[in-house]
Parts: sequence; structure tokens; C-alpha cells
Amino acid sequence: MRAAGGVYADTNEPRTFDTLLIGPLTDLVLSLNAEAKLRRVELILEQVEQDGKVRFQAEGAAQSLNPGHQTIVDVFNALGALAESGSHLGCLVYSDEVLDIYSRVVLWRTLAHHLPRIGLGSIQKLVIVVRTPELQVSTYLAHDCAIVCQLDNSGFRTRKRFKDNRLDIAQISGAGTDQPLILFLGAGVSISSGLPLGNELRDMALREVVDPKREKGLSDLPTLFEEFVRVRERFLDGEDRTEGSIARMLTLERVLVEEIRLKGGVDYSSTLRHLTVENDKAKGTVGKAIRDLAKIIAAARLPSNRRVIILTVNFDTLLETRAGENLQVFKSDDDFIRAPEEIAVYLKDGGKVPYLKLHGSLEELRTVVATIDKTRSGLSGPKRRTIKSLVSSQDPTPWVYVGCSMRDLDLNQVFNSPDFSSQVDEWWVAPLVDRSVREFASTHRTWMWEKEDRRSLDERMVTETADTFFTVLLEMWRG
Repeated sequence: MRAAGGVYADTNEPRTFDTLLIGPLTDLVLSLNAEAKLRRVELILEQVEQDGKVRFQAEGAAQSLNPGHQTIVDVFNALGALAESGSHLGCLVYSDEVLDIYSRVVLWRTLAHHLPRIGLGSIQKLVIVVRTPELQVSTYLAHDCAIVCQLDNSGFRTRKRFKDNRLDIAQISGAGTDQPLILFLGAGVSISSGLPLGNELRDMALREVVDPKREKGLSDLPTLFEEFVRVRERFLDGEDRTEGSIARMLTLERVLVEEIRLKGGVDYSSTLRHLTVENDKAKGTVGKAIRDLAKIIAAARLPSNRRVIILTVNFDTLLETRAGENLQVFKSDDDFIRAPEEIAVYLKDGGKVPYLKLHGSLEELRTVVATIDKTRSGLSGPKRRTIKSLVSSQDPTPWVYVGCSMRDLDLNQVFNSPDFSSQVDEWWVAPLVDRSVREFASTHRTWMWEKEDRRSLDERMVTETADTFFTVLLEMWRG
């Protein structure tokens, strides 16, 4: 950065960013305050003069700032210094660890969405580095202001350019093909509807099982759960017993097995009660991914259009709320017994789009309980047969995982099979490649892809959010 003539500003370093001229940032302050008001963040930034220098502080005495507000003040003072540096290249570094979720959104949108429009003095290119304990998809990966790369313990990961992702989505849309499109939905699809991610719910369930007094940090909980399982010998059939593997591959469903057992039944699960409340609230504010998917489903009912089949591990009922009249929902083992035959009729004649809820539905909690009970022994026979009926040995079936982690033990017993993998043409949709997806591909796919000279995982990634993916897919579906 400095070798290229750039200016580096790290708000975590003990220094003062002096600013002589605030003019270029006046509009940015207005944008920040507007974003703060929109999200009810109690922060109003103002300009003050101290010792002949103009700086920023929150409204009122600087000494009364909480650590989160101080971070925002420090960032703006650093921006002021960069604006006056006279350099064409700048780098801003800050940590969001002490910011609450709403303040993170306010600051990031101000920097990534408003700042490019407003400008920063002579700076033509600004590199922003954020130290964060957890990458929040809804904050840092929205289409209009998304990060472009991530560095963590699993390595350095970059995102494809939008135009390259668009070409991949065009291939997925498969204009002119007779093959059905299989869409496998994970928790990432429901983010824009306001539902918590699977990991958030998993952490809530972890608290109930291993930290009811709320004394431990979130990062400690998976390891505590693994110790819980080992001490009590509560391993599931097929579960990897290598040290650290349970903590690394932990899912909501796996923790619910133990929470429901400890609490004495599904009716006493705090996690499922919370999800039910959030699900009911989200029905009135269904996000863009669900809305656009509902339109694709409606179009797929037309006899002349390509068929679509949807699978999910999500418990929520948002898609049924938006597209219920166009869906044929399968959620219990009784439903799945007849699913292959009814799907075959749909593929031939059209009609309601099959929606396969492999882990049950909040609409019927008994289906969730039945799934969790069977998690110990793997996916039920009817569900296995239904999945296998969807793939073809003659021509690989297009199979798209949207917002999925590939950590479900019961499903991976099917997905890991060479018979399955050889009969599907797989894609993954996520803003960044999840570590568990890369591990899944490395263990169960890469050898086959290389042997058959097929595309690598990176070539199969569409690095966009579910919202952006379904918006573009809908556009191409309509032609």
C-alpha cells in the first residue's frame, strides 16, 4: 500500500487522526445519521473544533461514548485524514467486534454504499479491511455493497465478478432443455425474510444443552457440545468420531436431538418455539429470494415451461405462504412413500411443483420430531428413494444447492455416494465458499471431477446471495 504511494489508516492503532477540512465528508455524515435513524441506532455524528482541528464526535460529550460509538467516531476521523492526504490510494482498517448488529449495518452501508457516490477528497481507490469475529451475510454480502474477498483460518477466498456469475446462472436456467431443475434450499434462502440462520438457531440450542446459565462465549459452545456427546457416548450412526469433527460439522438438527431429549419433548424446545414465533412474524415480510422463487414456481406450472423440483432442510413455511397454491408439499414419511410416483406424473404432465421438506415442517411439528429421531440412523427409506428417483444415469441432472452448508449427516449419507454424485451436475450458490462445502467437495467430489475432467468446485460456485441468484434466474426464466 505505502510502496504504491497509498495512505494507511488503522483505527485500532493508538493515534489521533487530525482533520483540517471536513467539507468532503459533510454529505457522508448526513448519510450515516440517516442510516442510524432508519435502524434506530442512538448515534448522531457531528463536527467539532478542537485545538484548531476539526474532528468528529457523537452528539454530546465524547467521554460518554460507548465502545461501539467510539469505533464509528474513529472511522470517520480516519476518513477525514485520508480525504486530506492528497493521495489517490487509501486503506481504512477497523474492527467491528464491539459494534452491535445494527451499528455494523449502519457503518458498513455508509462506507460501501454511500461513500463511493459521495467521494473522499483525492482518493480514487479505497481499500476497506474489516476485522470481524463472524461474517454476517445480511450485513457484508448485500448485492449493492458486498465484500469482495475474505481471509480467515480456512484461507483467502474471493468472489466472482457479477458478470461471470450471471453467465453461470444462464447455464443453470438451461433454456431449451427438457431436464428438470433441482433446487436444494438451505437456511441462506430465508435471510432476507428476517429469519435467523441455521447457525444462529444452532447456537441458541447449544445454550440450552451445554450453557444454560449463559456463561460461555459462542465460540466455546461447539467444543463443549462435543465433550457432552463424548462423555455420554451420544454418537449418532455414521458420525465422525475424530477429535474436533463434531464441533466443526455441527448443525441445528444435531443439537436439537439432544435439546429435545433433555427437555422431554418437542413442545419444550425453546429453540423451536423461538423459530415458530420468528416464522410467523416473517410471513408478513417475505424477502426477495422467496418472492422471486414463488414467481419461478408459478411459471413452472405452465405445460410449456421447464419443470422445477424443490427440496429443503428448512423447517419454515415462508415458501408455502407465498406460493402455496402452486406447490405440492411432502413433509412426512407417509407423503414421501407416494412422492416418486406423483413426481413422475408432474414431470410428464405438469401441475403443482413438488416441494420436498426433508426435515419436516413447523406446520406439523410431529414431522420435525420424526426427522430428528431418525437423524440418529440416517435418512428414512421413503426419503432416500425419493431423492434417488430425481437423478438420471443417462444424463446428469442439474442440481443446485442454494445457501447450504453440506453438514447434514443424514443427507450426506446419500450425497456422499458415488452413485448419486455421478448422476448429478452440481452447483452451489453462496456469496463465499463455506469451509464445510469445500471439505465436502474435497472428500467426496474432487477425485471424480478430476478423473472425468469435469468442472472444479470454484467453477461450480455462483458467489451471490440467494436474493440476487433468484432475481437473475427469474429474469432468464421469463426469457
